[in-house]
Amino acid sequence: MNHKSAVKAKNACISTLLIITLWSMGHLKVSKDAIAKNPETVGLAFLIAYGLPIVILFILAVFYAIKAKQTEYDDLDE
Repeated sequence: MNHKSAVKAKNACISTLLIITLWSMGHLKVSKDAIAKNPETVGLAFLIAYGLPIVILFILAVFYAIKAKQTEYDDLDE
């Protein structure tokens, strides 16, 4: 993977992470009544639907940031 594609992948992960985060905030605002009636089930559903993708995308963004720096330093060494 070259530097340019690693940076593009990192930026795509960060953009998707922000979109999912903002979307989940809006969904939480709309779902206040359902959360009040059944907090355990709705909380678990939100964790699975929004929490896991956010964590996975964060890990991928960090991985691609490290990969981009590594390829940048490899290019400087040559």
